[in-house]
Amino acid sequence: MSDTLQRRRFDTLQAGRGLAALMVVSTHIGVFVATVPGLWGRQAVFPWLDHGKYGVDFFFILSGVVIFLAHWTELGDFARIPSFLWKRFRRVYPVYWLFLIPTVLKQLFLVDNDIGHHHRDPFVILSSFLLIHIRSLDYNMLPSWTLFHEVLFYLFFCLLLLNRTLGAFLFFLWFAGSLFFFTPQAVSTFPASYLAMFFSPLHLLFGFGMLVGWLLHIRRAPAQLWLLLAGLAVFFGTLLFHMLNPAEFVWMRILGGAGLALAVLTAAERESIQKLRVPAAMIFLGDASYSIYLAHFMAVSIVARKAFALDQRWHLPLAIWMTLMFVAALSLGIVVHLVVERPLLRWLSRLSRRSTHRLDDPQLRHPMPSQSGSE
Repeated sequence: MSDTLQRRRFDTLQAGRGLAALMVVSTHIGVFVATVPGLWGRQAVFPWLDHGKYGVDFFFILSGVVIFLAHWTELGDFARIPSFLWKRFRRVYPVYWLFLIPTVLKQLFLVDNDIGHHHRDPFVILSSFLLIHIRSLDYNMLPSWTLFHEVLFYLFFCLLLLNRTLGAFLFFLWFAGSLFFFTPQAVSTFPASYLAMFFSPLHLLFGFGMLVGWLLHIRRAPAQLWLLLAGLAVFFGTLLFHMLNPAEFVWMRILGGAGLALAVLTAAERESIQKLRVPAAMIFLGDASYSIYLAHFMAVSIVARKAFALDQRWHLPLAIWMTLMFVAALSLGIVVHLVVERPLLRWLSRLSRRSTHRLDDPQLRHPMPSQSGSE
């Protein structure tokens, strides 16, 4: 395969990030409208919006695709591990901390009956900052639960960079353990344990994404329109089943994820042969998706409570208030992306390049040969 695909950015994947973020926003709007005490309590709305949690599954699949495509040439090259970890750090942590710090300060110093004492536990706070669970599975900021799984995936991917064969074997064991926790017996035995988190069945979605990335890499991805529609049919079929059967079935999310993976694979290949064009607006939403994901819950929470207070006087249709929450969440996320995230990432990237240039300066380089190579 040529280096073109290696360097090429798939707009399909970026648009998928945007769609995934919108799905998560819709779910949390449903939570506030239907289940939060003291608000509307419209339970009938929730089954129609709860499907948005599949947006998290979409994020996991896309992470597997993007990470594999971006780093497949580095597999087995342990010297790339520091660079990989730095790129993941600057992409995930700085913007996340900007939301986590005020959240933790509020939980520590403001009296709020809705805040449990576990949020003030030093190990919960430390875990939330590191995105690695330490002596607790709790977290301070609701959207961060998915980031714990993301970081775990990044650490496993480091094993592939350390040694391709060893990493592949350990990935196999990880996915095998996730398959075990797919079983009803495992779910009932380890409902909220470290093992259940470490071997969550949702980690199989990273595997689906890596498989998609590999097929795109070797140019074996199908491009038939009917396969794209079949993948979407499987995904939307699981959504319909979930709406008709609100009980949580793990297999539904894995089956829906498989459908999404097939749709992503086919859509990306169709894009590569110029049979699919992604609108610029969706690409931009994909660029802003992480900020939207982090900011939306705060926006929805504030607007929902203000809107409910106003609704006691104005009695407007619920759809208007829900639209207002959606626009507020989207707007705040886009503002954070433009004003904070994008400039911060550019600054960190320039900082990284300056450090690399300094290491490449013959007058500054360490004389040992092992120090003269990688970035």
